[in-house]
Amino acid sequence: RRHTIQVHVTDRSVDRHATDVQVSFLNRTDLEGDVIYLSDLTPVKSFAHGALMRDRDYVGNVAEITRQVYQKCITLCPEPSTEGAHGEGVYELPEQNLILHADIGISDSSRGAGSVTFEVHVGDTPDGPWKAIYKSARIHGGDAPIPIEVSLGAAKYLRIYTTDAGDNINSDHAVWGDARLK
Repeated sequence: RRHTIQVHVTDRSVDRHATDVQVSFLNRTDLEGDVIYLSDLTPVKSFAHGALMRDRDYVGNVAEITRQVYQKCITLCPEPSTEGAHGEGVYELPEQNLILHADIGISDSSRGAGSVTFEVHVGDTPDGPWKAIYKSARIHGGDAPIPIEVSLGAAKYLRIYTTDAGDNINSDHAVWGDARLK
């Protein structure tokens, strides 16, 4: 949860004036143990508007999806390309038979705008071919985060993938909240 403190200071000097200060802060929560957070791994490769971002939203703030805060996340905004507007992060998996857990959605920084789809792909090389094992419906800005749990099987590589849902990339601040491998 985000907390706010407001302080009002009045100066009693000859040139009286007042200053208001507002400070916002978030309480840190304990992270889940015995998991591997994707944001702690270095992607083998990535492609995204503004670059793949770790533990931040598109504008550099702590990521939030409908006011739910994610101190660990991947932000992966689609970017136009010859293959269609998309974003991707490719990771070498440290072991087999892992399960990807995440909350997917659009960051509050989009102010309720944007639409994206989220996909999970697996493969044996960092360049594919890729097998799609999960695809979300279209998600809009302002929608509640959707928890996913996807078994990766014997795959050697994971590709998280976002699209612009077929419209445009405006405000497509796609967040993989608490993206972790178990």
